[in-house]
Amino acid sequence: MPNADGYVLEVYNTGTGALIAAVSITGSPPKTDHVFPETALDCGGITYRWRVGATFPNNAAPAFSGFWTFTIP
Repeated sequence: MPNADGYVLEVYNTGTGALIAAVSITGSPPKTDHVFPETALDCGGITYRWRVGATFPNNAAPAFSGFWTFTIP
C-alpha cells in the first residue's frame, strides 16, 4: 500500500472470536521472512481467520484488508 511503513498480521479463532496473535512486519523495505508463532494454533479442525493491515508513519489506525480463513486438520 502506498506510504505504508509496515504491516500487521492478525489471526483470530473463529469459534471464540479471540485474537490469537498479532505480528508486526516493519522495516524499509518491510521484511518478508517472519515466522508466525505456530504454538498459538491448535490442530483438530479448528478454523482461524486472518487479516493484514498497513501501518503508516502518522500513527493512524491500520488500514485492514477483509478476512480470510484457514483450517488446521
